[in-house]
Amino acid sequence: MDEKWNNEAKNILKSLLARKGITQKELAEYLCQHGCKETRTSVTTKINRGKFSFAWFLLVLRVLDLQPDFKPSDIS
Repeated sequence: MDEKWNNEAKNILKSLLARKGITQKELAEYLCQHGCKETRTSVTTKINRGKFSFAWFLLVLRVLDLQPDFKPSDIS
């Protein structure tokens, strides 16, 4: 996959965390509360690489109390 998309995924997730005022360590703790065994290191690695499953991203959205909002875009 193109590195451009990995960077896009990383930037989106970091932005969402910043908006919610949640650290990556806190995210790991919240994910554990939802049955997903994560550590701060594993969360940081996934985010920094921009490589994580869509299912994991949906769980993160749930943990952050966010709903996906899919809109048409001009991605080419």
